[in-house]
Amino acid sequence: LREVPASDGARIDFACRLLYSRSPRPAEKEVLASFLASLTADKLANASASPTDAQKSNATRAAWVQAALVLLNSNEFLYVH
Repeated sequence: LREVPASDGARIDFACRLLYSRSPRPAEKEVLASFLASLTADKLANASASPTDAQKSNATRAAWVQAALVLLNSNEFLYVH
């Protein structure tokens, strides 16, 4: 989040280049973006009707923690083919 503060799309690109040494495939990018949006929405559902910037930041951070775990546990990262 610190390295690429712009958007989830740019962060997804950065994460895939960092972990897999390649750009994400369009389908991968779409699935990961949807995953992040869903996790963020779930986290904010417990917040008030109009979440604060801190709550939004915490929800984004929590979503990216989960996304990072998914990316780090992928076969592509764990095994050399």
